[in-house]
Amino acid sequence: MAKHDQSRGRTLTAQHAAALASLSDGSTVTAAAEAAGVQRETVSRWINDPTHPLAQAWARLSDEAVEEARRALRRHTGAAV
Repeated sequence: MAKHDQSRGRTLTAQHAAALASLSDGSTVTAAAEAAGVQRETVSRWINDPTHPLAQAWARLSDEAVEEARRALRRHTGAAV
């Protein structure tokens, strides 16, 4: 079943979602490919194509993780001063 990505007007397939979930859990591209049932090269191609819905979703997740890390660092830095 495909999941519609509202922010980009694109569709993530079940394979994309499985790879994305695996990557977001810290898995390697190889493990993400196994989870999605595709070749490692396929996931690599998805990630490296900025127009691909998986690459766009991965970029958003990565941006969110970086921002959360910044917020946590600010909280901890302020508490230590």
